[in-house]
Amino acid sequence: MYLKRKGVLFPKQVKMGKIYRHLETNKILHLLIIAVLATTAYHNSFYNSFHFDDRYTILEDAAIKSIRNLPLIFSDIFSRPLLRATFAINYYLGGSMFLAITF
Repeated sequence: MYLKRKGVLFPKQVKMGKIYRHLETNKILHLLIIAVLATTAYHNSFYNSFHFDDRYTILEDAAIKSIRNLPLIFSDIFSRPLLRATFAINYYLGGSMFLAITF
């Protein structure tokens, strides 16, 4: 597996097989297949109702209505700050559409 050139051993170049080249050229197809499989796996959870504290965390939490409340959200470590921060970012990006999507 080594070639000797001028007294130095170099690893022999290995040609890519047809299968590997096929995988390399179809990355978009593979990403699409993964997205379809993930959607298929979770499709039955898209229309579920709120459970436990979801109503308060998503609908009634005033802190998530403004992106400027992120320091306030992270100051309270007992109320799942990362979850609330992602809700605040979603609300900032989607506005009231965020609430429409969660129903």
